[in-house]
Amino acid sequence: MFGSREASNSFFIRKQGDKLAAAFLIFLAVCLFGLPAEAKYGGGTGEPNDPYQIWTAEQMNAIGAEPNDWDKHFKLMADIDLAQYTGEQFNIIGTSGSVPFTGVFDGDGHAISNFECSVVDMSIVGLFGRVSGENAQIKNLRLVGPAIYADTEDYVGSLIGYNHGGTITACSVENGIVLGNEKVGGLIGVNVYGFITECFSTANVSGATEVGGLVGANTNKIM
Repeated sequence: MFGSREASNSFFIRKQGDKLAAAFLIFLAVCLFGLPAEAKYGGGTGEPNDPYQIWTAEQMNAIGAEPNDWDKHFKLMADIDLAQYTGEQFNIIGTSGSVPFTGVFDGDGHAISNFECSVVDMSIVGLFGRVSGENAQIKNLRLVGPAIYADTEDYVGSLIGYNHGGTITACSVENGIVLGNEKVGGLIGVNVYGFITECFSTANVSGATEVGGLVGANTNKIM
């Protein structure tokens, strides 16, 4: 009789242990799979109603290293200073006709200051190299004190080197210097079929041909 009771107790203990182990495994799975994925940039998903958030110079520079994100939506969340990037250290966003920036960048009224870029043997120069497509937009962004040194290169602007069809709204350049060869502008080097509205530049601009305080060469009306 005692042996039967001991066996029963042992069976009960094993059953309880199995239940506790199963409960622990379920708890562990919930904890692991419930953890949020690490946020990219400063947050957001890059979708129109949830743009990637840009809070720091490092996050701004990271955009240029992610061509797969150049069709996404971004929003600047604070004024940022790019002084830590000099020469060719900053990753230009949208580097060519085959991989342009086709997304939306909303500065939300904030300023990017001290953007410096010094290049040799590299055309299409600016914070954004090439912007392309009717859905591409850059808006509500201020550049303060940019310094672009590309005096032997073409398609040079502090904001955009080459805009093909994109819409640029309420963007400005305050002071700074832009040096290029052909198609050089304080804001945009060349604008082809793009829309430019409510923009201005006070940058000092120098180049050989097709040089402008706002846009170097333009094929569309500037409003």
